[in-house]
Amino acid sequence: MKIAFVGLGGVGGYYGGTAARACEGGEHRVSFLARGEHLRVIRERGLTVRTVDGEFVARPYAASDDPEELGRSDLVVFAVKGYDLDAAARAASRLVGPDTVVLPLLNGVNNPAVLAEALPPCRILNGCVYISARIEEPGLVVQSGGSRKLFFGPEDGVTEPFAPMLSFLRGAGIDAVLTPYRECRNTRQPTYSTFYSCAAAAVSSLLERLILPLSTDGAEVDQFLVAIYRAPAQA
Repeated sequence: MKIAFVGLGGVGGYYGGTAARACEGGEHRVSFLARGEHLRVIRERGLTVRTVDGEFVARPYAASDDPEELGRSDLVVFAVKGYDLDAAARAASRLVGPDTVVLPLLNGVNNPAVLAEALPPCRILNGCVYISARIEEPGLVVQSGGSRKLFFGPEDGVTEPFAPMLSFLRGAGIDAVLTPYRECRNTRQPTYSTFYSCAAAAVSSLLERLILPLSTDGAEVDQFLVAIYRAPAQA
């Protein structure tokens, strides 16, 4: 199986790095589509991934800023920012063929529709991950929180064709769950998580602090809690 990760930020770097490390020297080929200094360092030294469990270096089968160099893939994972998805998909369209499975792992509720508009005909899934991760510096991705669980599935609820993909992800050490998208009806926890995330983003941006160090300061915690309680009322 040929797998391409488009976007090597916190999310793409963690999952792409985890997959590449597991597949190094094996039958599956994991490639990265990246750019700039991040790409240069990955080509020279590999991608360093620092997690809550330890640190490792992942060396992909190939890393490039040119989709044609990577070639058509069986699975393409998009892990870019939502506002970049359309442009990234059009730029990476050479990775996709009619049998390619495309999996978006980014914020937003209409990612499959954006991908369907930008890409040639292919099989597009929905995806969701629970992770906190970031690029610390070129070539280094740091995962600092979250369960790292990955949910994915088709909108039509027919999951059987994607069982090999589930096997690949789990074999690579990724805690993946294949589920019919239509069965994801429990919105209470995601809603509460959104209130938390909105408050965290607002307060950490205002104070120019990461949320973890911020949470140990009493006065700043008070601001954070006030923001959480106000979020539902303002939603």
